[in-house]
Amino acid sequence: MKLKLPGSKSHTHRAVICAALARGESIIKNPLICQDTACTISALKAMGVEIEEGRGFVVVRGTNLKAPKERIFLGNSGTSLRLLLSISALCKGDVLLEGIPRLHQRPVKPLIEALKRWEVDVEDGKPIRVKGKGFIKGGRTEVDCSLSSQFLSSLLLVSPYTLEGGEITVKKGFVSRGYVDITVEVMKAFGVHVGVEGDIYKVKKGTYEPTEFTVPVDASSATYFFAASALTGVEVAVEGPFGIHPDWGFLDVLEKMGCSVQRKESVIKVKGGELTGIEISMKDMPDAVPTLAVLGAFAKGETVIKDVGHLRGKESDRIAVLYKNLKSIGAEVRVTGE
Repeated sequence: MKLKLPGSKSHTHRAVICAALARGESIIKNPLICQDTACTISALKAMGVEIEEGRGFVVVRGTNLKAPKERIFLGNSGTSLRLLLSISALCKGDVLLEGIPRLHQRPVKPLIEALKRWEVDVEDGKPIRVKGKGFIKGGRTEVDCSLSSQFLSSLLLVSPYTLEGGEITVKKGFVSRGYVDITVEVMKAFGVHVGVEGDIYKVKKGTYEPTEFTVPVDASSATYFFAASALTGVEVAVEGPFGIHPDWGFLDVLEKMGCSVQRKESVIKVKGGELTGIEISMKDMPDAVPTLAVLGAFAKGETVIKDVGHLRGKESDRIAVLYKNLKSIGAEVRVTGE
């Protein structure tokens, strides 16, 4: 079975933001237009960015951002909230960011603390109020990424437009680091280099360049079809283009469980075999945890999924939801730790 899957949601968020800040017209091909990315696009439009959506592409005409007249509603898109929180400080005037009640339960404090070190005035509430000055000081700051790597991605995306550039130190933890690699990849495509020295990220003052960017295949979506192959034994082939994404690491997980995996430049093939339980840390692949948990219910022996406490702070408490639903189909499940 050969499949052509949709574009990456993570790349789409970041590409639209970079294009919005660039001076000129960018074309983003193969974007994933879904509820979350639609929130990001709608917010940028409210800030004065001209965005046209077509079939299989988005045209973005970057401009100087302005404070919206109305509150910006972001639904339950934590990615939109965190990435746009830093961008909002480039507006001159108040920007109010709000969503459904669950959105305001999701962690954002470490990002706000990092922005305050850049002299950004942010009030954490319902809504979150960013009192934009039209500029951001930048310079050195530090951020706790033990709950989300999106805090760092948000700071990186806005760094070229700060007065001093950005030097950001990850002071604690680092879950989902692969998503920061996506941010760095997209920024490079729009002409901005990110220097990485261990847990220190450096970006010089500059601007994004308008470009034509093709969004690669969504690795998270691919895991569902690979899992179907693992359970049925039917070979599944996913066509590219492929980019950086932590969930491509799920292929290694499948191999450890007993699947056959073939990786080529233009296609990835998976064929299921007899599944065996494994013990593995999934702190860098949070979106693949539900898929792995389902496979674990069908694998021979015990599957232990470690380092996933941060999943309680997603769009739902993913650990609680997984536990409830796996138990409902008769799987033996235990949850330990926080």
